Amino acid sequence: MADPTQSLCYGARTTDQLTEAMRLIRKVRGCTDCLLHKGRAQAVFGQGSLSAHTLILGEAPGANEDRYGIPFCGMSGELLRSVLEEIDPEYKQRVFISNTVRCRPPKTRDPFPAEVTKCQSHLEDLVTLLQPGVILAVGRVAGRILASQPRARISRLREESQGVFRFLNVPVMFTFHPAYIRRNPHELGYFKLDVKEAYQYGTTVDQAGHEAKPSEGPSTKEQGEDVGESRSC
Repeated sequence: MADPTQSLCYGARTTDQLTEAMRLIRKVRGCTDCLLHKGRAQAVFGQGSLSAHTLILGEAPGANEDRYGIPFCGMSGELLRSVLEEIDPEYKQRVFISNTVRCRPPKTRDPFPAEVTKCQSHLEDLVTLLQPGVILAVGRVAGRILASQPRARISRLREESQGVFRFLNVPVMFTFHPAYIRRNPHELGYFKLDVKEAYQYGTTVDQAGHEAKPSEGPSTKEQGEDVGESRSC
């Protein structure tokens, strides 16, 4: 049987961590806890280094992710990865990319609250496995889920809440979805600053071996709400 971690997970700290990653991938792929499993091509676990200091989370798989089993695998993913590579050409050794929900909702709609709740254990498993220094929530839906604020604007979360929210005691930072940035390229600079700040914070935690203090974040204008953002990778 092929190793389900191939091309998905690498850089394990220990053999036990790799074994646990394989178990969790199989658990996700076999999950039938909500009705989303009936329409999926496959569940999407995530991709990246098991030694990651930065965990980047979108909301749920889009069409391409559902087809290929890789998060952020289309044009939005290309934008995200190009920004990461600009920050650090070796980012793949320090980042893990996934979603808050593992299966594609029909017509790429927002996941329902009950679906988010059913998938919560998978998200908790991933955070426990990686023990990252920081989580970067990408987009409106992921931001609301990780902040437990179902009506929050992503622009408000990124401006006012950096260092305030935590998930399993891991600091959570926020930024726009790259699909929104592709439609609004004038916001690219803010997106780059957000990703860079989260990445540098994760690096600081990793190097220090303990929690660092987040900066206040870039000063931004109250705009850029990503209502109707596309999740098609």
